[in-house]
Amino acid sequence: KVRRPAVGTTHGADLPSDSSLAQIVADVALTETLGIEETAAALDVASLEQAVEALSEAPVVLLHGISASASVAGDFERKLQRIGRIASCLPDTHDALAAAALMGAGQVALGLSHGGATAEVTAFLARARQAGATTIAVTNSQTGPVVAEGDIVLRTTVRESTYRSGAIASRSAQLLIMDCLFVAIAQRRRDSSVRALRLTYDALEEYRRP
Repeated sequence: KVRRPAVGTTHGADLPSDSSLAQIVADVALTETLGIEETAAALDVASLEQAVEALSEAPVVLLHGISASASVAGDFERKLQRIGRIASCLPDTHDALAAAALMGAGQVALGLSHGGATAEVTAFLARARQAGATTIAVTNSQTGPVVAEGDIVLRTTVRESTYRSGAIASRSAQLLIMDCLFVAIAQRRRDSSVRALRLTYDALEEYRRP
């Protein structure tokens, strides 16, 4: 039987009171590993394929998330830009809503919300959908407003406390999904992706320190 770190329903339930540093390392590693493995096992590959198709063909990709989800969106933005894709992560919701209102058919709006109820992400996806864009929701929730606004839903499978002290396994599981999307998109246009990676690497060569 797999040992699982405690997941409670009160603030601080996931913070150990007397664990050794070695045990903290083991528990954090286990939490993140389980989140990644269970997300990979349960991920709907058909939905992932739909997302890859939409993102591969999109002339513009807008990304929005709040707090920890914003950092995941930013990471995906940089990866897409490295292979020559037009992608923008807009952490400010007002900016995201304004940009979403100007989207159109063929473009993609991707929103991340672990709990599936983030009002800002819901509004972003709804506005983009109204404008004609394809919407992708990345969430741990089976239902909720974010799920309702996603044309395509990609789900993480993470057992974190409602009152979790910080996004740990949820962030790692989101990164897994985004990395799968990135690799699949780059694979579809391998030659142009490799060329873009080479050019962007060379552009930074003189700024690398030995």
